[in-house]
Amino acid sequence: MRLQEVFVEQSSGFELLWKLQMTVGVLLLLFGVLIVIFPNIVAYLVAAAIIATGLGLVGSAWRLRQLERRVRDAAYVEILE
Repeated sequence: MRLQEVFVEQSSGFELLWKLQMTVGVLLLLFGVLIVIFPNIVAYLVAAAIIATGLGLVGSAWRLRQLERRVRDAAYVEILE
């Protein structure tokens, strides 16, 4: 009986994992059906992924630029003090 309690206690952490896998699997199936029905949708999905990646890189570079300016200004102030 003790071993069963341990297994039940440890397996409770897998609930999120199987739900995530089920959701991703269903979404992939739906996308597959949409691609079969509308073959042009592949081009739209690839274009959307490229655009999202580009926006993410531009946003990340912009934030890094702001951080660099803050660090440079802080270092300049410390030198003056």
